[in-house]
Amino acid sequence: MSPAWRRGGTPTATSAGTSSASTDMNKSRQAGFLGFRSTPDSFLDKVERYRAAKIIP
Repeated sequence: MSPAWRRGGTPTATSAGTSSASTDMNKSRQAGFLGFRSTPDSFLDKVERYRAAKIIP
């Protein structure tokens, strides 16, 4: 984990042009988190679930 994340800061790009966030995703994959779902698909799924539960109109 980069020092910025440990301090609660914002990740910055490295001199190689990759961000700390992509490095952290690689670590997550190595730890066994292999699933991926696009943000729009996930968001729309949640909206539909909330509508079905009558939490939102």
